[in-house]
Amino acid sequence: MPFAIAPLVVFTRYKAKMGALVAPGWPTLVTGVVAAIIVALNMKLLRDNAGG
Repeated sequence: MPFAIAPLVVFTRYKAKMGALVAPGWPTLVTGVVAAIIVALNMKLLRDNAGG
């Protein structure tokens, strides 16, 4: 599921797709950082579980 966050972050910043509901720059940046942290933690979890 964390990989579904990335397209949502990207799509909400495009005015052509979102119209008047487009997200401003700073929430998009914050959400992108949070999404990257979630993906990194999930990758670490997978690596830790696969390693033993």
